[in-house]
Amino acid sequence: MYLYQLFSKPKVHFVKRFQSKLFYVYGLLLSGSLSILHCTDDKRPKDPLTVISDRYQKYCSSCHGGDGSLSINGAVKLKYSLLSLEERFLVISNGRNAMTGFTGILDSLERVELAAYTMKFNDADGN
Repeated sequence: MYLYQLFSKPKVHFVKRFQSKLFYVYGLLLSGSLSILHCTDDKRPKDPLTVISDRYQKYCSSCHGGDGSLSINGAVKLKYSLLSLEERFLVISNGRNAMTGFTGILDSLERVELAAYTMKFNDADGN
C-alpha cells in the first residue's frame, strides 16, 4: 500500500461526512431564515408617508376624496381650504358640522400627521 492511499481514503471519507453535515446545517439555516423572512415580511415597518396616506384613505377619503376635491355630506374641499395646521388639527380632533371628531379613534400624533397630510392638497393658486 502506498503512502498516499493511506491518507487519501480517510480524508475523502472525512470530507464527505463533513460536506453532508455542512449541507444539512446550511439547509437548516437557509430554510429557517427563509421562513423568518416569510413570516416577518408583512410585519416590516411601513414608510411613514404610506401609513398616513392609508389612514387618510381609511378615515377621510370617503367624504373629502382621494385628492381633497370631493365634497360629500357637506365636507369641505380640502384643496381650497384656508385652515392652518392647528385649525385642521382641531377640526380632526373635535369634528365640525356633520364630521365626527377622531379624538377617541386616533391619538394626538396621528391627528397631527393627518392634519399635515391634508395640507398637501392646498392649491396655492386657488384654482
